[in-house]
Amino acid sequence: LRLLAGLTKVSRTHRLTPTDCPQLLYPDCFSAAVVSNKQNMGDEGEAPPAEEEVAAPPGETRTLTVSLTTATKLFEVGEEADPAATSASFTFGAEDEATENPEPVQADAEGNFTYNLTKEYTKTVGIDFLTELLNVPVCVTLYNCAGGGKVPICSATLDLSSFVYGEVSCGGELPLQELPQEAAEPITLVPDAKVTVTASLAEGEAPVVTKEESEKACIMTVRIPEAVPCPPEMLAASKAAEGPFLVNTGIALVGRTAWCKGGTVVDDMLSWEAAPVERFYMTEKDAEDLKHLLRPVNLGTRPGGMLSVEVARYLSPDKTELTDPFFENYHGVSKLKGLEGLVEPGDTKTVCEATLIQWKEGAPTVMPVPEYEGKSAVPEDLPEPGLCPWVHYKVKLTVEISLSRPLIPTWEAPPTPQLSITDLLPKHPPAVKITAKEAAKKKFRECVKSVVANLADEYSSMFPGSAGAMASLGDDIKRKQFVFELNRSGSYYHLKEKLKEAVVQVVREFFSKVSDLSDVEKKSLYDDLYVFLIDEMHAVLRGLYTGTDPLKEPAKPPVGDCTLAEYSLTKLKKLADEQEVNGVIDVAKKYHQQRLILAPKDVEVWYEHGAFCMRNQDLGQAEEALREGLLVAEDHFPTLMALVLLLMTKNEFEDAEVYAQTLMKAHGGSVLVWMILTLLYTMMGKEKEMINCEYEMNRLIKAEVAANKAESEVAKSEAAKSERGEDESGEAAAAVEGDEAKTEGGASAGASAAPSEAGGAAQTPATPATPAEGQTPPGSAPTGGEDVPEEDVQPIDPAREALSQRYFLELAVVMLDHHTGSLAANVLGFVTDSVDSKLCLARAAMIQKIEGVAFDRIVEAMTMAPEDYRGHELIGHVHFEQGRLEDARDAYQIALDKAKEQCTLAVFLRLGKVYLELNMFEEARRLYEVACEVQPCASTWLGAGIANYRINNPSIAEECLSEANLYDYLSPKVWGYLALVLIELGRVAEAEQALGEANKNFLDDASILAEIGRKYYVKGMYRQAEGNLRLALKYGAEPATRCMLGDARAAQKDLVGAKEEYLAALEADSSVEGQQSVLKQLIDVCAQGNESSEVAQYTAKLNALST
Repeated sequence: LRLLAGLTKVSRTHRLTPTDCPQLLYPDCFSAAVVSNKQNMGDEGEAPPAEEEVAAPPGETRTLTVSLTTATKLFEVGEEADPAATSASFTFGAEDEATENPEPVQADAEGNFTYNLTKEYTKTVGIDFLTELLNVPVCVTLYNCAGGGKVPICSATLDLSSFVYGEVSCGGELPLQELPQEAAEPITLVPDAKVTVTASLAEGEAPVVTKEESEKACIMTVRIPEAVPCPPEMLAASKAAEGPFLVNTGIALVGRTAWCKGGTVVDDMLSWEAAPVERFYMTEKDAEDLKHLLRPVNLGTRPGGMLSVEVARYLSPDKTELTDPFFENYHGVSKLKGLEGLVEPGDTKTVCEATLIQWKEGAPTVMPVPEYEGKSAVPEDLPEPGLCPWVHYKVKLTVEISLSRPLIPTWEAPPTPQLSITDLLPKHPPAVKITAKEAAKKKFRECVKSVVANLADEYSSMFPGSAGAMASLGDDIKRKQFVFELNRSGSYYHLKEKLKEAVVQVVREFFSKVSDLSDVEKKSLYDDLYVFLIDEMHAVLRGLYTGTDPLKEPAKPPVGDCTLAEYSLTKLKKLADEQEVNGVIDVAKKYHQQRLILAPKDVEVWYEHGAFCMRNQDLGQAEEALREGLLVAEDHFPTLMALVLLLMTKNEFEDAEVYAQTLMKAHGGSVLVWMILTLLYTMMGKEKEMINCEYEMNRLIKAEVAANKAESEVAKSEAAKSERGEDESGEAAAAVEGDEAKTEGGASAGASAAPSEAGGAAQTPATPATPAEGQTPPGSAPTGGEDVPEEDVQPIDPAREALSQRYFLELAVVMLDHHTGSLAANVLGFVTDSVDSKLCLARAAMIQKIEGVAFDRIVEAMTMAPEDYRGHELIGHVHFEQGRLEDARDAYQIALDKAKEQCTLAVFLRLGKVYLELNMFEEARRLYEVACEVQPCASTWLGAGIANYRINNPSIAEECLSEANLYDYLSPKVWGYLALVLIELGRVAEAEQALGEANKNFLDDASILAEIGRKYYVKGMYRQAEGNLRLALKYGAEPATRCMLGDARAAQKDLVGAKEEYLAALEADSSVEGQQSVLKQLIDVCAQGNESSEVAQYTAKLNALST
């Protein structure tokens, strides 16, 4: 009979007893039960409602035929002895009745035996039958029947596990093993004695398991070497009652239980060495379930689940006269630690440990409660009632688990995609080969550049500074002295010769026709040559002055007439970032484009432009820029990472895989690379690749943790050596003094000198460590009886957890910086709650325009860290983007009060803008003063200038705007406000000049132009007012500006034009007050033009509006 004899489920709250199934009393009858992991040994919390016992549905059957046919010669028989006679028997399973020969079989002439024993077994296909095939062999025994007796002399076993691997038959000739014999003259088995035994399924029957199923299935072997220490009371009772105990364990797999039976007390320890090793069949689904249970979670950074193990002590079946009153005391449970080894790629073995605790009444169990019929109890005395020896003595159970195949295949790098990065990058025509003319021109420019450098060195050596006598020399005198020195030293001649060769090459290439020329033609050729060389020289000088490459043509501005070529790459980047914060995206984009013109072969410039486009949702241009950057440097880490994130956001996973693998090949030692690959393959649904990338990511994290730990240990060791060196120096001095005293007192000096001669140092013997409070001294028995807490997952390594969390946050920040909010939110799902994770989640929600979620996460972060300024900063951004200026102002001000030095530039600029919008000019002035100290830039100085202008401090405003002009002298807004301030100061000519610069740089701010027009109007400069007001209207000024334009034209006696402007303003302004004001102006201008009818018409309209 099997363990559950037809039951497929066992209630978690119902304990099986021998009344239910008598065979449960004896350990030899235990088998693999089909009990789920949760039903067997789940968490020891509240038990679920009892389930009804359901009979297993009838399954398919197989007929297994076992045949024992012949045996070779077994032993030698004397010439005068009777012919050899033997018999045979075999069994399959402990309950199987032996199949044997009814009569002895005589040997043939060659000494061979023919038995022809056959038996058929009908089995139901299922887990029980598969487990039986793995663990129960066909046992063959041969007997010597000489003299009418029946003495077993040898045996053999037939392993039936072949059927589990898709075979339909197995067996053949098996070697025979000699058995111990009690006869006076034991028979000696001849060498190579064999017996023929076969097993096969009935003809036409399908395999028990198909080949395909067997390849996906997994065989688990569980072995328990020992449990230490063995409780002393159990050890004493075992000796007193002559080994009455058997200890059985059950390991809860996913969907079933694996049993290890027959642990006994051997040599003062609890061992299972003598117990048979059992194997357990797991279907593909069972193996997958086990893999998913044990696999680490959080992309492999946190340990996976654990399996439960249950231990109980029983009496041996032959101890029928005894009873064991301590079954509940020796009923323990635990979780296995060390199972992560089974989910390492390619690994099939692991060694686990379990610290046992006492099973609690009502908790789920698979251990049957025995009902003994013996009258006397085992001779055992526990120290106290209810004590669990497993807990009291902190018994640790060692479990070895091996699998027939790895749950996770051997690690291998992700397969190479069909496409390569070359297939995806843009195709450009090959570089044009430099012509002879271009080569000549380039050589001339290089010579000019060299000459300029030589002249600069010469000049610097002649006039090293402005101090002393040199300060009084004029420029003309310096020039004459410089030319004289060049001629005197011969430098002029050498420089001329250096240029001469380059000029000759230019003439040959550009002016090839030099013979048979008339005087006029020669003069024209010389003129053309002179102009050509002068232009080339000026190109080089201009490039040297502006900081651009003098060997190339000066860069052309991307927009308008302003030449940004004079700005360096760094300055352009800073200006672009500044305008992006201000929300002036088109201007920021212009700066990025100019950087591309200045440095088209700089991958960083392409990357920063692509990242800018990603932040502003211009994904098409972002992808184009990033791919162009990869043409410059194919292995650039930020560019590859940004492109992978961009394509993942667009769900273009195949292309993303190509770039991700390029990233892997170039930067395979980066944790972030494997982390992004893991996420990518997860999104693609490629589990194998995902697991491999996850494993490599965690391998790198573990290696870094180990390296950090080793470095820390070295640092501690060095510190300890340093401290010990100081102590030992004092101790050594004291020892020398003591030795001298001993020598003087007649003590042996040789013993004292020996350590120093051997190079050793005198050391004080170490003081034995005293156990800390609550610790058990080494070697003593534990005294505590408290339970060891159970965990549901494998223990977490704090250092590894912290490093993993850091990398998750780092990757999330990279994603947020590229505005891939949804990807960042997914990564942040692996991060434990912290202030940083909450703030990152808020940023992700802001990118995705989920205001409510962003607000909630920020509040949670502020609750966790009330003094952290970043929460207030982000809340200010949320309010600002939603137009709630007062709320944004309050949040930004709190952030600045907490940490103004750490706040970003966006806080200062946005808060300043809010103050100006709310007409809080004094507060704006104070804020911008702080901003100019903490983060000075063109925008902060501009804001300071505007604020001072609004509070009627034009002189200070001019100073601030001049500072802003130094940071960005091509900013039209700075020039525009400077013109306003200069008009206010009465310096109209300078204002005109500033306004000219503003218009040259395309001032398109309608409010500034309108205000400039009003200032000119007030000062009576009507023509200038008209020009600026027209520009303001061009850029979308309000209807009041058109009315002001009418006033300016009226002041210039252009009544018709003024009337046109007023009518246009009347049509554009829908407000009652605005129309009333315009009508009054119309009435006035019509009156000046003697248009009485129209005066009456507009007067009637005005009266109608008034009523």
